[in-house]
Amino acid sequence: MKDLIVFASKHHGNTRKLVQAIKANIESVDIVDASITQYLDLSKYDRICFASGICYGQYYPEIISFIENNSLEGHSVLLMHSAGSPKEAQCDSVKKLIELKGGNFVKVFCCKGFDTYGPFKLIGGISKNHPNNDDIAKAIAFFRE
Repeated sequence: MKDLIVFASKHHGNTRKLVQAIKANIESVDIVDASITQYLDLSKYDRICFASGICYGQYYPEIISFIENNSLEGHSVLLMHSAGSPKEAQCDSVKKLIELKGGNFVKVFCCKGFDTYGPFKLIGGISKNHPNNDDIAKAIAFFRE
């Protein structure tokens, strides 16, 4: 089985840390940065994971564009995100888009990520030291399930 993680990580690289840890621990995973690649032949992948930071409660536009530009027909799809204050509902609009593109949504993982965006910068940020080793271990376990 071959898996793909398509990610977008900007702010502090929180999501990138999770994705790189998964890649380092699971050999059968390919990773693609959605800020660089928007079209891809997905036919060789069984599962696809979209991983993103959260900005104003939403996945990054690069992830949305990637999903819109590619067929997910017949693919099992996982979602993963990091945020200063993570909530599973932050991926609700992406779940709907996945279904419209023919994908089969399976599950979501979210964890804290250091956030100094907007007003949080004034207070030195929130969710400092995240993702931490525990968050990373949980992300790897989530992906292995």
